[in-house]
Amino acid sequence: MLRARPHHPPRHPSDGRGSAALVGLLLVVAVVAAGVTLVHRPAPASVGQNSANLSRPVASESSSPETSPTPDPTPRSSDVAVPPLPSAPPQRLLIAADATTGLTHAVDSGFDSTNDQTTGPLTASSANEVARLSSRGAVASPGTDTVVVVGATRTGAVLAEIGDLKAGATIRLRSAAGMLTYEVDDTSTVAAADLLDDPAVSAHEPGRLVLVGLGYDAPGARGDTDHVVVAHLVDARRH
Repeated sequence: MLRARPHHPPRHPSDGRGSAALVGLLLVVAVVAAGVTLVHRPAPASVGQNSANLSRPVASESSSPETSPTPDPTPRSSDVAVPPLPSAPPQRLLIAADATTGLTHAVDSGFDSTNDQTTGPLTASSANEVARLSSRGAVASPGTDTVVVVGATRTGAVLAEIGDLKAGATIRLRSAAGMLTYEVDDTSTVAAADLLDDPAVSAHEPGRLVLVGLGYDAPGARGDTDHVVVAHLVDARRH
């Protein structure tokens, strides 16, 4: 008796190979995609680099203040060159009466003959005029020595208010050659007996004026104190 064999569908050899090929293709695509991602992803910065970047100050124009140049100091009038003026006999002493000088009465005095005294106390030969000490500098720019001019200071005398002169006040000396302008630096009082030895008076400096008010208690009665005004030359102009 013959037994019937079970029926099996025919197997196609190509089915196994197709599945394997499909799986291989998918693996290739996955590898390529992963490679592209790795190529384009930026490398992460290290912790040390991030800390350094955070602690590093950002430079800017405002963080570095500019240093402005130090302006040149304004020159004093004594530092400015004064035009030359030849030596000539003085003619007038001029001081204005205003807030800058401190005087209430202007000084407009002529010059007496020169004072030839070389020891103190000095005396004034006139209450109405001033005199130049002949042993000191002549009126000129810049000259060779300090110009010393003296006058009486009692009430009504030519230099009665000399003690009120302020620093910065202007004093003018007119000579036969032109006009010399001085600016007051300092005022002081000195014992009459020590006047000629006082450093303000005895210093030999060209371009300087010392105006001395000889103290008088009354006509002919010499006082014990003199007023000294020191000024420097700031201008000289010919007539």
